[in-house]
Amino acid sequence: MLKELKILSDSYNIKYSQIIYSAAYTDREIIRSTQGLVKMVLVKTENGNILVLVPPQHSIDFVAFKKHLGVKNAKVLKGDDAPHNILLYHDIEDKTPSVFPITTFIPEGFEHQDLLVLHEHTYTDVLQLPQKEFTHLMKPKTACFLVPKRYKAKLRYASPVSAKKSINNYRKCILGFSMENPSFERTKVEAMVGWINKRFEHCLVVIGDSIHRNTLQINHDIGEEEATQQAHRMAQNVAEEYRDIFERSCNACHFEYVFCSEVQKKAEYQNYHDQLWALVDKNQHFAKSVRKFAEYFVKRRNVDLEKYFRLSSTYLLEELAIFTCLVKQGWPVFVYPGTFGILKEIADGEHPNVPDELQSLVNIGLELKVRGSV
Repeated sequence: MLKELKILSDSYNIKYSQIIYSAAYTDREIIRSTQGLVKMVLVKTENGNILVLVPPQHSIDFVAFKKHLGVKNAKVLKGDDAPHNILLYHDIEDKTPSVFPITTFIPEGFEHQDLLVLHEHTYTDVLQLPQKEFTHLMKPKTACFLVPKRYKAKLRYASPVSAKKSINNYRKCILGFSMENPSFERTKVEAMVGWINKRFEHCLVVIGDSIHRNTLQINHDIGEEEATQQAHRMAQNVAEEYRDIFERSCNACHFEYVFCSEVQKKAEYQNYHDQLWALVDKNQHFAKSVRKFAEYFVKRRNVDLEKYFRLSSTYLLEELAIFTCLVKQGWPVFVYPGTFGILKEIADGEHPNVPDELQSLVNIGLELKVRGSV
């Protein structure tokens, strides 16, 4: 649809800009820095296709959508299901592109935006054009069926497998908090907190301030000192921004923060850290798993693997040493959205030479799904 919109904009002499963000920018950074950002969502109904512009962290309430449009069926069209030439058709005689009369909805309040920034699949490739020009072109109506996204967390896996039946027997857990990770948007964190509330009495939220310096060095090619300072400020902001979510839940489960930099000051941290680096040098299977993580971490940022491999490995081994310290302090379960590959391997017994405390850590992967709307 973006391609068609560009063709139409050219045909109607509408000035627009195509913005392609570097892979170094996270979704969170793009969302926070971009006003007027909306996703183009195509919905199929029995009365024809509907185009809905959906802002970040919102979704379509399909009960309200069907009621508003007076339809019985509604389905989001994605990928190969979406037809071609949704927005335009070509005049048979002069071949000029014209707007196809498709019903379009714009979020409430967006009629006051100077610019609209539209995307389809990812935030990294967007089209920016004046809101008034888009309104003149598409004649959108105001959408009254958009709601903030709400998620539900459910168990994706437990490692070792035997832990699945005994999760409720544990009283304490760790929630790993990855900064600038889209899995830690507020509504998603609320879902994770809800899941933890039902199963644990105490939860330690581990914020990766010091280890995030490695990510910042990779993403922005900056020095370690500058990255360390930035990571510390970001971690403080995260702690303050999410504090209300954790405090609100303290009646069921007591949540508390710890920063990775605090754990790294413990006497046993350096010992565990040295053991893990030594194991990389001595154990081929463990070294392969570390490299697999590092390659994935670097490649998804579209930067030079060899240049940043050491930083990525450093991130992982520091994190594992921190978790080992926390297990020793009495935190036996690690909760995280998605799959934490190497922790799962360790919990499943694939790396018997890592510290005993780390081997005993139960790894819980959560799956987050949007509630009742898409």
